[in-house]
Amino acid sequence: MSNAEDFVASAQADLLALAHLNVGELQREVDDRETQAWHSSSRRREENEDDQRNSEGEGSDGSGADADEDDEDDDEDEDDEDDAGGADEEHGLHADADLRDSVLKAEVMANLAKMVAIVRSAEQENDQGRLADQQHTEIIDLAARAMNKLIESFIRNQAGVGSSELRLFAAETAVIIKHHSYPTPQWQDDTFNILLSLVFGRVPGVTQRRTNPAPSWLSTPRPSPQSNLLARFNPAYDRDRLNTVLDGVNDGSTRDAMRALLQARATFFTSYIDPPTCMSLNDDVLLYGIRDGYKGRLDLLRMVTLPKETAEADDDWDCDEDLITRMGSPGMQVTYDPTLQLIWHDGDQRLKAFTRGRKVKYTLDCSAHPYRWGLTDGGRSVIRGGKDGKFALWNVDRLTAHGHGVVPGGRVLRQDASCFGSLDIGTASGLERSSGDAPHTTFAIDGADPKSVGHLTPLPWTPNAYLFAPPEEHCDGADTDCAIYTVDLGQAGPAAHAVGLGHGSCVTALALDAAVPYTYATACNDGYGRLFDVRHPLPQVIFDCAHCPMRTVAIAPNRGIAPLVFMGSDDALVRAWDARNTKACLYELSIGLMDLKGMAWHEGQQSLFVAGDWHYEEYTPIRADPGRPLIRNEPTRWPKEASYSPNYFGRRYYVGEPALLEYRFRPTAGEVNFY
Repeated sequence: MSNAEDFVASAQADLLALAHLNVGELQREVDDRETQAWHSSSRRREENEDDQRNSEGEGSDGSGADADEDDEDDDEDEDDEDDAGGADEEHGLHADADLRDSVLKAEVMANLAKMVAIVRSAEQENDQGRLADQQHTEIIDLAARAMNKLIESFIRNQAGVGSSELRLFAAETAVIIKHHSYPTPQWQDDTFNILLSLVFGRVPGVTQRRTNPAPSWLSTPRPSPQSNLLARFNPAYDRDRLNTVLDGVNDGSTRDAMRALLQARATFFTSYIDPPTCMSLNDDVLLYGIRDGYKGRLDLLRMVTLPKETAEADDDWDCDEDLITRMGSPGMQVTYDPTLQLIWHDGDQRLKAFTRGRKVKYTLDCSAHPYRWGLTDGGRSVIRGGKDGKFALWNVDRLTAHGHGVVPGGRVLRQDASCFGSLDIGTASGLERSSGDAPHTTFAIDGADPKSVGHLTPLPWTPNAYLFAPPEEHCDGADTDCAIYTVDLGQAGPAAHAVGLGHGSCVTALALDAAVPYTYATACNDGYGRLFDVRHPLPQVIFDCAHCPMRTVAIAPNRGIAPLVFMGSDDALVRAWDARNTKACLYELSIGLMDLKGMAWHEGQQSLFVAGDWHYEEYTPIRADPGRPLIRNEPTRWPKEASYSPNYFGRRYYVGEPALLEYRFRPTAGEVNFY
């Protein structure tokens, strides 16, 4: 056996061993700790009883009346002890569960750290030419499976109250950028939750992190009078460092545009919509799907065509168009193919292509292939995962085009077809009901179950290569997959290989931009964002983003000189991270307390678009803040369970219903920049 083969065999054996969680051994360790704690408690109790008896003996010469009073006091104490017994017993059960989780987590973290070390060693061996690329790939693939299995075991075996956070695990070479503070959620004023935190040491459902309290917005910096009032800057905002970067840009207009983004000089726009389901931005076409009709059961697309020239700071988009898909249920994905100028969108059991003129052109029958889909081969092919373990493929140039009297697929779906769900017959009869073209062929991807393949993101730097993360709906405690994968669909017999490791939970979003070579960013349920080099399996930069799950991510190239990474999270905030220059979170942006559903960056317009839903129903009056200037038309009440206080930003704002928001970064943004 060669040295390389020995290394591979040893690494594989170690990874397989580390993936195994010996729950029985861990339980024995917990039992030993509990026994020790019980003995210590018993000794303290006996010592307290001895002290009490000695005190009573010294005071035994008291009067009979005093003795009677003491007896009554003893009876009351016993009653109090009985009342407290139930609470103590319940607290003890939770304490036992927390101890078990603590031991379990320590073991898992130790094993994950060892796995990371093995991956790091394999990477070094490969870089130095002692390990072939194929051998390196085998180790990374096995490491992904081992990490997934270990994290899955951890999730399945948790017993404590609320969710227990897996601490960050990464290579020592990773740059970790911490956030400076976190907002105090409105619900923490609730008495019930305060009592829970006192009894159990935590509030259910909230990850505990050591963070600094957020200072008043008035005490935070504002780099420019044009900085938007809905931007909150890091107290350590490094203006000098960023100015040095800008001074190196010769073109004045480019420098001003970059400064606008770094200083959040932005005009803010709000467009109210129905609840969004999906979103995409390709070329100059912004698309988002919404729930339409009675109880949101119908599917509707909305299309915004962005102008080629840069819009003025206060110009509204006068080009929203509704695209009626005539499908029976809202879809999961939408995308625009600029090459063939087709809009692709799924719904009920079909996938449709529409022209820019909003006419349906193709219909695909996906009744046996309901999972995520993607465009390949420059938009000339469509693939979608199926229930049979294979992927269906349609060649666009062989599809049947809709026309007068043309029924793609040769048959019409019945009005009561199961794909129309709970729609009434009258509504279903008004839908376009062509069954659609059947797949032209099917194929398998080695190492990838179709239901575990999320949205396929093309890699601009490698022809026919695509990145994907398992979709969140197929990533739960029973089937955890926390890795990023790549697949080359230009090869016969394609195979999926792990390329991104180090996530502690499901990946919720992935983004890249061709202007930032070999780089992609991920958002994760564990509250961290990560920046990867596609040529290395471990994250290069880690963003300690939030105390809650991350939902969206977008990369703003900023001329490729000072790129920013925007991360959106469940606390209704979008954070702008500078990973290249200051290595800090520059600022936070308000999204009006919406539930994040989609986010996209348009480099040409220097605009950040955010789509979200609304769920708050109860509100409380806003307390007056004497030190804060009054702003006209601000709300006087605030959602009761909001994730931050009304004064967290320079303007009190919540959206109040589903909406599409835009931050348009412009050097000419005025001080009053709220529309």
